[in-house]
Amino acid sequence: MPTPPPAVAGINALLEGLDADDIARVRARLQPMTLAAGEHVFREGDVADSVYLVVRGSVSIVATRGDSPPGTRYASLSPGTLFGEAAVLDGGGRSADAVADTEAELLRLDQTALIELARAHPELGTRLYRNMARYLAQRLRIASAAWASAAG
Repeated sequence: MPTPPPAVAGINALLEGLDADDIARVRARLQPMTLAAGEHVFREGDVADSVYLVVRGSVSIVATRGDSPPGTRYASLSPGTLFGEAAVLDGGGRSADAVADTEAELLRLDQTALIELARAHPELGTRLYRNMARYLAQRLRIASAAWASAAG
């Protein structure tokens, strides 16, 4: 399995505060994925079973129903972006589609692996979930500031 570059922001956010042994435990559970352009990572309503990191290429988060017209792009995610953590944290289904814009390489950490890591190493589990929550909160603050700025 390829090891992600250490400068990749999303993986650094996920691994923040972990010692070398815990980092090795998490990296051993990362599953590489290669997607063709137009291929779905997940669809709205799917069970949230994984967190993803964009390593190469681009992935868009796209509306399929709800308040936005179908096909509305909420975000375009570039290398270094962690995504899918919100639904994993709250146990809900996926709120939108995630689609590869280009050929893309991702790293996937599935929820089963997260649970197993947390059971075997409770402190590691606490840090991983806290890091995902912190990353999500940071993105929410950025989105809120952008929305407030656009609203005038």
